[in-house]
Amino acid sequence: MPVMTSIPILTSKGEFVEAKKIITLRHLLTHTAGFWYSLDELRLQAFNQIDWTYEDRPRLFEAGDKWQYGTSLEWVGEIIQNISGDDLETYFRKNITGPLNMKSTWFNVPNILEENIVSWGNRDSTGFEEYDRIPTEPVTYYNGGGGLFGSPKDYLYFLICIMNNGKYEGGQILKPETIELMYENQLPNGLTLTLGGELTKSDTHGLAWEIEESKDEMVRSKGSVYWGGGANSFYSLDKKNDVSIVYFTNYFPWMDKETYDFYRLFEKEVYDETNRN
Repeated sequence: MPVMTSIPILTSKGEFVEAKKIITLRHLLTHTAGFWYSLDELRLQAFNQIDWTYEDRPRLFEAGDKWQYGTSLEWVGEIIQNISGDDLETYFRKNITGPLNMKSTWFNVPNILEENIVSWGNRDSTGFEEYDRIPTEPVTYYNGGGGLFGSPKDYLYFLICIMNNGKYEGGQILKPETIELMYENQLPNGLTLTLGGELTKSDTHGLAWEIEESKDEMVRSKGSVYWGGGANSFYSLDKKNDVSIVYFTNYFPWMDKETYDFYRLFEKEVYDETNRN
């Protein structure tokens, strides 16, 4: 992927330098490759893209030096397409969503399912604003970091498959040893996550998600995994207690306090019910 590896690093002094370390797939999967979303980074917000010929914004650090959420998974999607020869829609239908009977999960939603698409929303101190989300154009760029439409039921099918070490009725989408690797901390040199807000803590990252490491966590067991989407949808997996949780909303801002608190309350209720049974 020379279009990825050739992207220079923008230093804290505003200078562009060539990277000295190679980027591995593990760096991309663990968000330690140096790519960053511009929402919370002043250097990228001020970055002038005029005459910029690269296919992503500058990287901000050498691979493996830090953890930071960014466009790494978009590049993983490009790698999958380059190796397989399929676009992500086709690849997912062949290898994930098709075998797992995830009939509501698509980049390009079939016409018969469009009526199920819910709107976007945004909530602030002035109230709530709603936006239509039904696509007007077919998706042609398949984004490995986001862009799928889906349902909570479909996502639960996927999580249950992961809980079953990659097995589903009729086959296996991942080897058990791969699932085991996904649950192990893959961050180098004692790095921990720095998401901000409620999620600024000493948790680590596997090959797909955050790993619960906090001694003060009151619900999940240590070693559980979780993640959340920008529009406040969340999931968690706890193999020790055999618990899978999905919580879907579809509005911003990220980490809206009321919806996040309700997610944690919902999570607690699921655990309480599990313990009662």
